[in-house]
Amino acid sequence: MLAYTWMALLTLGGLLGYTGYLVREEAREEALEAERLAFRVRDTVAAIMSSADREKAVSAVRSFFDSLLREEDRVLALLITDEHGPLLVRARSTSFLEGSPEQGTAALVRTHFLQGVHDLRIQEAGIGLSVLTWEVRPEAVASILRRSFLWLAAYAVVHTLVTLLFALIGRHRPARPASNREEVRRAPPDEGGRESLGRTEGKERKPAEGRETERKEGHRDEAGEPAAPVTEVAEEFILARIQHDLDEAAREAEDLTLVLGTISPSAGATLDEEAVERLFGPERTPVKLDEQTFLWVLPATSIQEGLSLVKQAYPRLKEASGADYPMYFGLSSRNGRLLGAEVLLKETRSALKRAVRSRHTPIFGFYADPQRYWKHIAKAQGPSSSLEKEAGGAK
Repeated sequence: MLAYTWMALLTLGGLLGYTGYLVREEAREEALEAERLAFRVRDTVAAIMSSADREKAVSAVRSFFDSLLREEDRVLALLITDEHGPLLVRARSTSFLEGSPEQGTAALVRTHFLQGVHDLRIQEAGIGLSVLTWEVRPEAVASILRRSFLWLAAYAVVHTLVTLLFALIGRHRPARPASNREEVRRAPPDEGGRESLGRTEGKERKPAEGRETERKEGHRDEAGEPAAPVTEVAEEFILARIQHDLDEAAREAEDLTLVLGTISPSAGATLDEEAVERLFGPERTPVKLDEQTFLWVLPATSIQEGLSLVKQAYPRLKEASGADYPMYFGLSSRNGRLLGAEVLLKETRSALKRAVRSRHTPIFGFYADPQRYWKHIAKAQGPSSSLEKEAGGAK
């Protein structure tokens, strides 16, 4: 959908640019036509003024000017001058004249930015000719704008139809098939950020409504603010990898820490990927979420050790990138808990959000309390355990 939006914006920009090109081309053609008209008037006046009788010649030019003003709407005013001053003036309006022909001074002036004055010299008759014309006629500009409006209207209709088509395709797209693999049943993340125990084997996994809603609307941290979006395929891969490492850490009774590193979205820069890959050593390769964000899984590492590693690596990364933009890190660890990849990734994102908002430190760790976690587990199990049943029978 994002690619379609960019394509629509580029198409709209192309239409606007093409409209501007048409306006420029039309204006150039109109200006050339006005110049050709001025030279035709000069040639006609030169032919008339070549007559020996000057009075008859001036009278003929006056008649020619009058007919030209009636027939050619592009011409606005005409002026002939000789060495003594204005000889003949014809104009559609006195607003096109400057000065007083009776006092021997007159000139043609523009009253609109689309008008132009062509000053020509007729050497044979010893006179000057000035022609005021529309360089670009307003009706020509209006015609171009009307055509452009029709193109934009057609584009808007096509864009709306394609958007509706995409919406219908997305609504009728079949749901993803459920998996039959063995999984650990856990409590929803909103129950204090911890999960209950219990296994189900060979049962069909049904997608929960909450998880589907979370996927559509994007993950949210503890403050309710949206976290950085990840594509669905990338998210499945990330969660599968984190869950595998969490299961390994639980079997070995070891800790595990997640690290999210990013730069400020407003910085408009990208991290140095080579420096990022070498940040925690070659055996700890990061997963790239987007152009600014990377994820590390640090097995057998506590939250304190993870913070120490990040604080040591932070200056090296900034020096290798050679940039002054702010960089942030968020961390969270298993810390003796049996929890899922979704919860741990959510805690890490929350820590990264707090690091971005903090004015004191660019590195923030999410400290989980194992005692509160196990109290929550015990409370979730309730008095239905076998030990409590045996104790009740003994009474």
